[in-house]
Amino acid sequence: MVKYHPLFQKPQVTAWACISRRLKFIFFYGLFVGLIGLVIHVAKRNSSLSSIYNLQSSLGDMLDLEMRYLPKTNGSTGWKQTSVKEGHIYSAYLDTRPEQILQESHEGIGNETTWAMVRIIAILPRYNPPVTCVYKYRGKQTEDGETFLIKKKKATRTKPVAISEGFNMYYSAFFVLCDLTMSAKMDYEEYYSKQHLPYEITIAPGNITDSYEPKNDSFVPIFYPENGISMAEFSTNFMAVCVPVLHHNFDRVTNLVEFVEFYRMMGVGHFTFYNRSISSRVGKVLEHYRDNGVATILPWDLPPYFIFEKNLRVDGIFAALNDCLYRSSFHKSYMYVASVDIDEFIVPRKHKDYLDMMQYLDPIGPHLPLNDQASFLFRNMFFYLMFDDDPVTLAPEIPKLYTQSKTTRTMFANPGRERSKYIVRSRQTVELGNHHTWELRKTASAFNKRYKEVTVDVQVAASQHYRSCETHIETCWLRQTVKDTSAHKFTAALGERVSKACKGIFENGCPEDVANQRPDRDAAKVQVADKEKEADKKESSAHGEVTNSSDLNREEKGR
Repeated sequence: MVKYHPLFQKPQVTAWACISRRLKFIFFYGLFVGLIGLVIHVAKRNSSLSSIYNLQSSLGDMLDLEMRYLPKTNGSTGWKQTSVKEGHIYSAYLDTRPEQILQESHEGIGNETTWAMVRIIAILPRYNPPVTCVYKYRGKQTEDGETFLIKKKKATRTKPVAISEGFNMYYSAFFVLCDLTMSAKMDYEEYYSKQHLPYEITIAPGNITDSYEPKNDSFVPIFYPENGISMAEFSTNFMAVCVPVLHHNFDRVTNLVEFVEFYRMMGVGHFTFYNRSISSRVGKVLEHYRDNGVATILPWDLPPYFIFEKNLRVDGIFAALNDCLYRSSFHKSYMYVASVDIDEFIVPRKHKDYLDMMQYLDPIGPHLPLNDQASFLFRNMFFYLMFDDDPVTLAPEIPKLYTQSKTTRTMFANPGRERSKYIVRSRQTVELGNHHTWELRKTASAFNKRYKEVTVDVQVAASQHYRSCETHIETCWLRQTVKDTSAHKFTAALGERVSKACKGIFENGCPEDVANQRPDRDAAKVQVADKEKEADKKESSAHGEVTNSSDLNREEKGR
């Protein structure tokens, strides 16, 4: 006899069961239409990418031939004033990346296709109205010499660079993007009858008339790939270094030689420096490396109304960094570009040089898939100059090196994107900031993904920053410290290189560095540091964590 009947659970009625058949039909129909739309969008994008790639490939050799006969420009290097109010341009580069071309909205003319863009490096007021691109093409040969043709076209885009790091200052670095178009159905006879490559370019206000005549001294030369347009996607050199603007009568001679020789020892092939204000003896060092084909020194003659940290960030630092990126990669064909200040040394902890380190971080080979990581952040460690020197010294004839004498550092490295420095795969990089990248290239994947930025484990490498206190001195003294001799495995060979270079530049070797302190410079540094710290906090909270190369840095476990 069963005293109690088992209780059966009442059937649950889900929300889905309550939905009417009509609404379910609408849902699935909408989902189906959305998927069809996605498939069509992806197919259209892939078709457009293929069209640009095929057009570039089919005409690459002929464009190389035309490039060879472009006029030798007489335009001097430096900032050029344009007819745009308070608008200046510095340089221009050919950008043939199909993903970047497809990203912009182009005004098609008939059946013409945008096969490339000219990317102009400019400084403009932040709230600048639309501008016009003014191209200069080779004309006909006459008895009086070669003529030129002027063409005008609305700029595809005027984009502020690293705007979040601009601290709302009145002026900003800009990219001005100018289309180069070509008919996809052009036959070879028609192709040869036209000029496709401008050799100089400038900008003008967006409302100019057909009668507008640009001033000849407002143009800058367009830099094309040295190896040819057909080889633009292929890198033939390993790594170049970009150094931000040298200013306030920069005068650290031995530090500069140590910097160059360290990075050369690591495998760097070329350096680009921007000279705003340097001492005569630093000029002598730079001339030495320029004459040996190691460095390019460019004048940075900003007009007087661009005021350091008042209405323009650090003498136009973002214009310089991005000029160097495109100069090194799109003109000089370097695979990697590093951005560092002269007091920052990216020191490998596990590898003998950068070739070895980058093969570990970014393995490239004929049988390996292309890494989807294109920007490598190296966390900042402060080695303050106020700390005592290490008692272990090099031979007496070796100049004093930061990497040898300073071994006390702050215990904890800054997080990625905060004072970090980076090495990027240059062709996959679009826009550089001071401590990280702001835009990386889209991949060719169906879902429009971009290449990634990663933070390198400090056990692999870190940015060792040899400088005075970047904030209030009491704050720096109170920070926990640790001894770090990671750089010492390189300093014996580095000391010999520095000594040899100094004797080759100066009769009695490099003069001892004098503390290059100026009240206005130091005050500006503290002000910049405070602003950057606040900006880093806001930027980190907005973007979330940057991908790390290890789940948890072993050094930070005990924090």
